Order: sequence, then C-alpha cells, then structure tokens
Amino acid sequence: MELFNPFSIYMEYLSIRGSKYFYEDMNRHHQEVILLIHGHPFDDTMWDYQLDALKDYRLILPDPRGYGKTVRDAGKNIHRGAGIGLCRFLFYSIAELASYIRTVLFILKPFRIIVFCRDS
Repeated sequence: MELFNPFSIYMEYLSIRGSKYFYEDMNRHHQEVILLIHGHPFDDTMWDYQLDALKDYRLILPDPRGYGKTVRDAGKNIHRGAGIGLCRFLFYSIAELASYIRTVLFILKPFRIIVFCRDS
C-alpha cells in the first residue's frame, strides 16, 4: 500500500545578483498562500511540524543567504562587530533579506499572502 502524500513540492533556486537562493513552493494548486519565513539558526525544515495543519494552503518557504540550501557567497563574510543584533549579524542585511523575499514573491506572483515568521 502506498502512503498518501498531500503535498506537491517544488524545490527551486533563484539566481539574484550572482547568488543562488533556495526556496520550496508547496501545494501550488491552492489559491490561498502562506509565506513561512524562518530565522536564526534554522532552515525551512523548522516548519515541518506545521505542514500537515497547513496542507490546504500553498506554502512558500525561502532560505535566506547562509541558511539551509542557500549558500553564503565565497569571499563574503557575515557582518561582524559590536552592537550588531543577531538578525543583522547573521543575514547580510535586513534590506537584502527583504529584497530576496520580494523577488521570490514577484516571480511566483501570489495574489495575496499570509506571512508567518519565527525566530529564536
């Protein structure tokens, strides 16, 4: 007997300004879209326990630079210095993260989205 898998999962990469970014796009056939954004120190798998409860939605799960399957560019170090918060320290910048999310949404063109964010 074959197990039923309610998810249709597309794992994709985007090339943005020479960097490769990973995201998952699940359940594309659903109209309602939830964007699941993780924070430090996780990757998109942090949402695994919620996927079953969200199976009636299209789910977009991006990995910011340096997390999960999105790589940190060679030769570029993460921010260092006193007084820089963890989020700014671990992403290249909040502006870059916002630009990446905006690009993913521009390419996938969801009509309307619900956003869930989680950080430690």
